[in-house]
Amino acid sequence: YSQIDGLGSDSEVLIAFGALYNFHAVQDTRGICPTGWHVPTGEEWNNLIDFAGGINFAGGNLKSTRTEPDTHPRWDSPNEGAVDMYNFSALPGGERDGDGPIFGLGAWGCWWSSTIVNSTPPVPLHHVIFNNNEIIDSPPASYWDGFSIRCIKD
Repeated sequence: YSQIDGLGSDSEVLIAFGALYNFHAVQDTRGICPTGWHVPTGEEWNNLIDFAGGINFAGGNLKSTRTEPDTHPRWDSPNEGAVDMYNFSALPGGERDGDGPIFGLGAWGCWWSSTIVNSTPPVPLHHVIFNNNEIIDSPPASYWDGFSIRCIKD
């Protein structure tokens, strides 16, 4: 929080941007989402991305238009292409490295899917939106990385 202008504690960051979870929380059988909701699959994310303009424009169409100098939660400038066309209001919660440090808060947001990519070794899939373009990326990640979770209704 000491690096975030306008937020004075860890609890203020949590309130503004939400928690970051590792993939083990996504896989936990107790369920990270409320009853009647679930972490979207890679296919569900792909459907959203296609609906929102494809990988080159979905990021801009899904991200919040809140940009500095607005108070948090908000995107760092330039927040390119942000129009929040579908009221998804994606916010840049950054990510937590498996070793503990949090980075990217304000500059990008990362969200888990429940999908594991069949590679060697198998890796979980997440989605990233950046402040400096309209793209949404879907790279594999480490089980220990911390990302946001956006639950969807069953």
